[in-house]
Amino acid sequence: MMAVIESSRFHASLKKDGVHTRRLVVNQVLLPSASDCRICAAKRREQARAFSAIRDGELGGLKLIQAPLLDVEVEGVPALRFLSDSVWK
Repeated sequence: MMAVIESSRFHASLKKDGVHTRRLVVNQVLLPSASDCRICAAKRREQARAFSAIRDGELGGLKLIQAPLLDVEVEGVPALRFLSDSVWK
């Protein structure tokens, strides 16, 4: 939720300075899965609250882009291409 609050403040600041924004990228989104451990289930509930706050708040008018949580660190051109393909599909 802290990231939602910070993003809302930053968006308001950009708007005040006349900078138009159309998208919000949310990083490390835990995608739905058939198997769900306790930690994953808790993380999904936390994400659901954050997405609800985004939709209902200052950021609600922005197009939401979700970048999935990956099991590797995104380093180098091949990893960036992989992330790009998964985000901008």
